[in-house]
Amino acid sequence: MSKRPNSSFINSDVQMLGDLSFSGDLHLSGKVTGNILAPSDSNASLYLQADSQVDGEIRVPNIVILGQVIGNIFAENNLEIASNAKITGDIHYIRLKIASGADINGKLSHVSSMP
Repeated sequence: MSKRPNSSFINSDVQMLGDLSFSGDLHLSGKVTGNILAPSDSNASLYLQADSQVDGEIRVPNIVILGQVIGNIFAENNLEIASNAKITGDIHYIRLKIASGADINGKLSHVSSMP
């Protein structure tokens, strides 16, 4: 997942309430209470930084998680979970990479296509 020119950033001092839709790359350091969505055909990437928190469902083709997620995750292409990530919710993935030390409380489900 490479950095593209159409990247958006949400800094750590931002708290959002409501669903968030995007395409391209989204780098999140703040808190989102709501769902994060990107079109499956967009090849969008979500980068949850170490100080990020999401309380809601995530449906994004490519996801890298270093922060905290409370909600189900659907990654149509790639999902990377870092060692300091904390996830409470079920994870549906096609390709998955988990670093040692990641805290996951939920079911992992390998799928051939997203539900």
